[in-house]
Amino acid sequence: ALAAKASNPNISVAALEPNPMNFGRLCLNMRANGLRLENCFTLAAGEKNGTALFFIPPDHYRLSAGGSLVSYKADAQPIEVRVVALDSFLSTNIHPKVGLVKIDTEGNEPHVRRGMLSIIAAAKPTIFFVMHPRGNRPGNAKPIGAIGGCIGGAAKLIIPVLDPG
Repeated sequence: ALAAKASNPNISVAALEPNPMNFGRLCLNMRANGLRLENCFTLAAGEKNGTALFFIPPDHYRLSAGGSLVSYKADAQPIEVRVVALDSFLSTNIHPKVGLVKIDTEGNEPHVRRGMLSIIAAAKPTIFFVMHPRGNRPGNAKPIGAIGGCIGGAAKLIIPVLDPG
């Protein structure tokens, strides 16, 4: 969110972060960079609206990312978070205007894509995502196959970055 807004101050940016600690860090960074917070939300993106357990690993460092809708550590601390499909979260008049989407959901990427099919069809946005090998939840393929799951649709460009986890 910070890099996009810094590169073009005239664009609107929406940032979703379900981890309360990371959300606080996001807000601090936005304020420190003179950016407004009205489009920052403590939400997770997914395939459909509802709630889900979000797992925060015990070794979550205070200055790094952490947590996932995919439980990959037995001793992760679960918290309930609100999940939104981007198609319903953003009003339909915004769908054709979406130019860039960054998805870093620690293994939930294909589900996020399925929750934004209308946006993809209307705007054909560039999608930047980080694929996590631990994202083996129901509906996800193995890591390399999951990239294909995210590519499906009408997006112009998808840039996969593999995070060794």
